[in-house]
Order: sequence, then C-alpha cells, then structure tokens
Amino acid sequence: MKPLDPWSLPTSLSVGGREYRIRTDFRAVLDVLAAAADPELDKTAAALVMIKIIYPDAETIPYCHLPEAAEAACAFIDAGTECGESTAARLYDWRRDAPLIASAVAAVAGRDVRAEPYLHWWTFLSYFLSVGEGAFSSVVAIRDKRRRRLPLSQAEERFVRENRQLFAPPGGGEEEERLLSMMPVRVEKQTERNEKS
Repeated sequence: MKPLDPWSLPTSLSVGGREYRIRTDFRAVLDVLAAAADPELDKTAAALVMIKIIYPDAETIPYCHLPEAAEAACAFIDAGTECGESTAARLYDWRRDAPLIASAVAAVAGRDVRAEPYLHWWTFLSYFLSVGEGAFSSVVAIRDKRRRRLPLSQAEERFVRENRQLFAPPGGGEEEERLLSMMPVRVEKQTERNEKS
C-alpha cells in the first residue's frame, strides 16, 4: 500500500498497483464508522461495508485485493496513519452524539459543516480534533470519569441527572437503569440539606 501524503487531501487510493477513486465526503466516512460500531456486523462484514461505501467502483476491485483495499480505506479514515484496533474505550458515538459533535465542529469551523454540500473527511477530522471546551468535551470527560470510576464533582453529577439521555448506553433499557442506579445519591441529599439551611 502506497503511504498517504498527510499534507494533501487524497481523492483516490492505491490498491493492487491501481488507483481507485474514493468517496471523501465526511458523511461517507461517518456511515463507515456507524457500520463499524454496529454490533450485528462482524469484522468481515464491517470491512465489506467500508469497501462498498468508500470505493464507488468497489465491484471492480479484484477479490484478491479486497484486504489491501480495506487496509487502504482504513488508513484513509485514520488520516494516513497506521490502521489498528483502538484499545481506548469508546466515549462517544458518531450517530448518537451527532448534535453535540456538529455543534462542537461548527464552533471550530465557524459554520455548520452539515450545510456544506461537500467537506473532505480530513478537513472535518481536523476540525473535530481541534474541538476545545464545550458541551461535547464536557460530556466525553464525564463519560471517561464514570468509565474509570472516578468521582464526579457536584456540578457534574447534577449535569448527569439533568441530561440522562447523554449518558445512557446505546439501547437503554436494563443496562441504562443499572448504570444510573450506580450514581451517587449523596449530592442530592447534601443539596437538600443546603436548601433547608
């Protein structure tokens, strides 16, 4: 696989010694990431979905080159870096957190990128990686604290209680109730005491 130039915005990938044009709009890549997160798809199925989404001419890629096509697509999605499974816990979901992510990216880009007819994935990713303080980063920080079982501040605990939908696991139901029942109650009691004083 030919390395990708990090200072360009690639529109094709080299697979089996041939260049194949690719879909580079950020929405196509978000579709791939949604498929990768789908628990009903195994790795092979998710890779095939990625190939079909990223390569408009996927059917012309020889079967023997599909693993290389998947690796090249993965490198493109990872902005030219080595592909590999992330060992980090997923603290956000591209679909579920779309409103928060869109708002954070708009703050960096200075416009709502969803209104753009086209935006290269690497440009979108640059905006995303530049997101600073705000609702999205606060939600991710709280999720990370909860995942690592670190104590939340009173303000964070109140924010979680007031925005339960942001902290419910995908699918909700019993798992949501189990996780929410683990939340400390001491802050509520402390707040009630402060209000009575």
